Amino acid sequence: MNSLRAFIAVAATVVCTAASAQQQAPSLDQALLVEWMMANCDQTKLPAFSVMAASMTINGSDATKVAERREFIQQGMKDNYPSQEAGCSSLIAGMAP
Repeated sequence: MNSLRAFIAVAATVVCTAASAQQQAPSLDQALLVEWMMANCDQTKLPAFSVMAASMTINGSDATKVAERREFIQQGMKDNYPSQEAGCSSLIAGMAP
């Protein structure tokens, strides 16, 4: 549970630039960060529970909102990290137990 809290803290730094949008969809943003990590990081370092919860959150959300927030997350990662590897390292470190 502590690793999830740490991950949420790291995730908040990536998605803090749109406060009103974040208030509407904080768990969707977190789920989309996990999705980004699945696509760009070493998947063996991701807790299965996080992946499962992210999948359920994304699948249960409005497709238009998911597409909008996915673009926001991808841009946030590009703006906040010099490389995918740096983003992965930072986010995975935030998930460590």
